[in-house]
Amino acid sequence: MKTLPLWRTYLPNGTRGYIEDTDNNIICHAIERAKDDPDHPCVPEGTYLCKLYQSPEHGRVFMLQDVPGRTYVEIHICEGLNGTLDYVRPAFLLGCVGLGMYECWEHGEPAVCASHEAFRRFMDYLQSDEAFYLRILELKGATT
Repeated sequence: MKTLPLWRTYLPNGTRGYIEDTDNNIICHAIERAKDDPDHPCVPEGTYLCKLYQSPEHGRVFMLQDVPGRTYVEIHICEGLNGTLDYVRPAFLLGCVGLGMYECWEHGEPAVCASHEAFRRFMDYLQSDEAFYLRILELKGATT
């Protein structure tokens, strides 16, 4: 079973990162809420089994298993609040991991853009896998 790292940088108003394939190539970027968000903080560092799941809201996604104090933590496509934007800011997320092809800034917040393309690329990479491990790590010495 594959193990993919999610390398993260913690910012005051969000958590940025990127997911690598098994050859250390970036598949896509990721965004989550801030580590100290009182309602929906980013997923704690660690290794999580991710299983294919049919989400009522997002369709076919991967869901992280056994996240402490949490349920239904998905890796899914992200859209803006009106359903038409192809970027996601941490404020759009409720504890899940949003994907994008590149990092950007929207309304003064860290964001990821081209979410549809990133999600397709991520799912294509895992096309025959029903599960994988996601290892969440802090990227030391990163600058923003």
